[in-house]
Amino acid sequence: TVPSADVDYTFGQVSFVAAQVDYKGNCGNISAGVGPFAIDEGLVAPVEPGATTRLVRIHNTNTQAILRAEVPVGPDGGVLVEGACEIGGVPGAGARIDLDFSATQGSVTGHLLPTGLRREALRVPTSIGEGAAEEEFEATLLDAGQPTVFVRSEALGLPRRSAAGAVEALRQSEGLMRRIERLRGAAAVRMGIVQRWEDAEAHSPYTPFVVAVSSPEEAQSWDLTATCVFMQMPHQAYPVTGSVATTAAALLPGTVVHACARAPSRGAPL
Repeated sequence: TVPSADVDYTFGQVSFVAAQVDYKGNCGNISAGVGPFAIDEGLVAPVEPGATTRLVRIHNTNTQAILRAEVPVGPDGGVLVEGACEIGGVPGAGARIDLDFSATQGSVTGHLLPTGLRREALRVPTSIGEGAAEEEFEATLLDAGQPTVFVRSEALGLPRRSAAGAVEALRQSEGLMRRIERLRGAAAVRMGIVQRWEDAEAHSPYTPFVVAVSSPEEAQSWDLTATCVFMQMPHQAYPVTGSVATTAAALLPGTVVHACARAPSRGAPL
């Protein structure tokens, strides 16, 4: 429906525990399947003879953002499925699909930094009801790929060096998960997604994500330890759109993530 795109795509995040679908935000993993589907179903023009990839410009109707997918194709123009590309945590290998999320900043809120601040003291109620006490979190609220609120792992009492340990700690503590949901609701208000923090779970359960970050040990080979909570659950996997937001925040001086991340070599991945 827009001249700069080849196909429209609408994403719905189905709740794990309720009869509910959230149409705010997007999903990177599902986005990766849009290009191959569009080619196989004839929704885009055939590739030129001799081409090895097909560019599919995807209009995500949830966010009005344009994604660009480079899809490998065979001599007959059909989508290649087999390949050597591997993704951590996913068994097997397959053909590589490159997705460009560079046009997704401010896709839900209209701004990369919805509050205009790279770091702020986010005031979070400690219970439901008027007059409830509040606690403060040093947080970064950022919208790239997916609106996300970043806080330090230690502020939540989570293990700093192990994402798997953080996930297990979250699974064992209903009280901590309720605390994170209140934090998420407060961030949703600040980002203009809901009017009251109490409404976030009912009206916007998927957006924003909550990510807890910490610095790695010197001997550890990665640049940042991060754990993502979305749809009111901690996850061993890390969402693609959350990775986009995390990388953007890590490269932006003054954010909570930038303060925790080990600076990668120029041109090297984070």
